[in-house]
Amino acid sequence: MFDIYIKETFLMVIIFSALPLAVSSLAGLMVSILQAATQVQEQSIVFFAKFAAIVVALAFASDWICRELSVFFGEVVGSVALLGKIQW
Repeated sequence: MFDIYIKETFLMVIIFSALPLAVSSLAGLMVSILQAATQVQEQSIVFFAKFAAIVVALAFASDWICRELSVFFGEVVGSVALLGKIQW
């Protein structure tokens, strides 16, 4: 029973971390193409572009992430009552 929660936890970690990673990679790729075209090689531009993209993506996805986490937390807390009834 609890192995389901472990699997679901790992899946949620992968999904929730994939969004900022994908957005950061896409922003870095776009800025790198722009830098290659203009021959401007400033590393702080890439950092700020990635940071801004991650902030915007998390701002839009935070409602969904909080909703999913609260549902999952409710399920886990609700199943703690069953812990004493399990025969080991």
